[in-house]
Amino acid sequence: KNTFNFLDVIAFEFKDSKGDHYFLNNSHWFKIEKKYVNDVEKEFNSIPIIADTSYLPNWKAKESEGSYNARLDQLNFCIYDKKLFSDKAPSSTSKVEVCDAFDKKNKRLVCVKKYSGSATLSHLFAQGSVSLQLLADYEKYKKFFCKKTNDHFKTKEFKPESLKISDYSVIYAIATARPAPFSKFIPFFSKINILTHVRIIKTKGAKVGLYKIDIV
Repeated sequence: KNTFNFLDVIAFEFKDSKGDHYFLNNSHWFKIEKKYVNDVEKEFNSIPIIADTSYLPNWKAKESEGSYNARLDQLNFCIYDKKLFSDKAPSSTSKVEVCDAFDKKNKRLVCVKKYSGSATLSHLFAQGSVSLQLLADYEKYKKFFCKKTNDHFKTKEFKPESLKISDYSVIYAIATARPAPFSKFIPFFSKINILTHVRIIKTKGAKVGLYKIDIV
């Protein structure tokens, strides 16, 4: 009969009354150095947050991500949800989603996810940085993005040869019913994760920001 220790399959973190951070992983507890915690928190809090609460609509309770993105389609966004890029190279099996919604006016790649823990955030953060890197460096991806965007907005504004990556931003839009700010409920290791992707995005010359979608 196969048995396992429950602690082997969970990860958990908490902060005690003294402000010390602890992390449980693979049945072992770890204490995180205070200076490192403070450095991460400071850098995380430096990520710009879009203050305009009307930038994106509220997320309806029990609404799916697909349904939410469909509503964005009515608000002058170009929806890339499930419109995947593949270079069709014989050795490539990967497909990439540019973003969930593209804001033409501000040139923002908006990546949307309903918060349900670290795993969903990891996918969200990777989506934004991978897409931005391809948009900066890969010609076929630029052509895919420009054609889809031009077709949607019925314009010829977007051209691969003149695409300037410093004009673009990746916006991580996280839906939650929690009234607290991101700094209060995003898990510590998710903060480390997003900072890795933020650095990648900034290295390419683009900007990055956060936006909180209220679930009502």
